[in-house]
Amino acid sequence: MGQASGTISIHRLGRGRWLLDEKSHRPDGIWAVLTDRGTATTRMGSSVKVMEEHRMLILDNSGSLTVTVPDASRTIAVLLPGESGDLPLPTSPSGGLVISVRRGSTSGILAHILRGLAEDDHGGFNEHGRRVCDQLTAIVRMACAEETATGRSDVHALFTASTEAIENRLWDEDLDAEALATRLNVSTRTLHRAFRAQGATVSLWIRERRLDRCRQDLQDPNFHHLPVGTIAAQWGLKDAAHFSRLFKARFGEPPRKFRAAAPQPVDDFEHQIEAGGRIFA
Repeated sequence: MGQASGTISIHRLGRGRWLLDEKSHRPDGIWAVLTDRGTATTRMGSSVKVMEEHRMLILDNSGSLTVTVPDASRTIAVLLPGESGDLPLPTSPSGGLVISVRRGSTSGILAHILRGLAEDDHGGFNEHGRRVCDQLTAIVRMACAEETATGRSDVHALFTASTEAIENRLWDEDLDAEALATRLNVSTRTLHRAFRAQGATVSLWIRERRLDRCRQDLQDPNFHHLPVGTIAAQWGLKDAAHFSRLFKARFGEPPRKFRAAAPQPVDDFEHQIEAGGRIFA
């Protein structure tokens, strides 16, 4: 990250719509916007972020920043010196990175520093030592890297928990993204993001796993006495005609034809002897 110029711009924002336009006299810089209490909405260019309490937005100073703060909320916006080129920010213009402020994390330390700056300052531009500015921008870089790594880990953990929950409720015909998100206590948006990270979708994953289980049961001689429709219904696919179409599209032949080609059950003693079956007294 480039050396800091030593100038920090601090804004304490209460209720209202605030336009922070510093691009004209600050060609570079890194914004750190903290929702210290309540919520806030930020806009830079075409990018809009709705931020919950104790979230921090890190983005470059590439344009005018608008911050809308509702009643009983407080937001701190600090423009730090430095260049954003080596920060792990989204590639889309002005996308920014939203960080969850957590105790014991770098983001928690950064939030504490921003609160201190806001309390000790009366707003506006202030000159700070270059070493202090360099340390602040280094902390921002560490917080971004930590959030990116944590985010990847959290997404993978959610995907794993989701697939386990799906396996346990494949029989439930009402199982869908909304029901799964409720069960896991996450938003449907977060759930869909976890599956997109794996190149999958919730609905497709559920459908494919149901078809896989039906295929296993249709091959199993122990379930040969069960009608095809019953097997499908046991795995949440109660529309027999729809199941047949899905099965053929997935495995290349209708379920009844697939079952006919599977090993047949051995029903009696003579067949077991002819087949070389092992008989235990």
